[in-house]
Amino acid sequence: MAKTIQVLDTYGCARCGEDHAGLDFRELTSPIRDLRYWATCPKTGEPILMRTVNVLLDNQAPREETDPSNALIRRFTELLDRLEKGTERHA
Repeated sequence: MAKTIQVLDTYGCARCGEDHAGLDFRELTSPIRDLRYWATCPKTGEPILMRTVNVLLDNQAPREETDPSNALIRRFTELLDRLEKGTERHA
């Protein structure tokens, strides 16, 4: 059964440009990269796709080591550490 989540406010709908309140987003059966949920625009009846972003908090280890976005997050974190220590030059 597909998971349903409610987003209280949606701003600048990709289908009609208006703001919507309380849309129910459903999980896609076949997600496309970071597009995992969809809802129906109440004005046009067309689908709205929701992009999801995974964020690591408090130095948590990534859940999926094979996910390319996790490698990017690790690289970014390493670069920030080096910048803070002064061992990396920045432009």
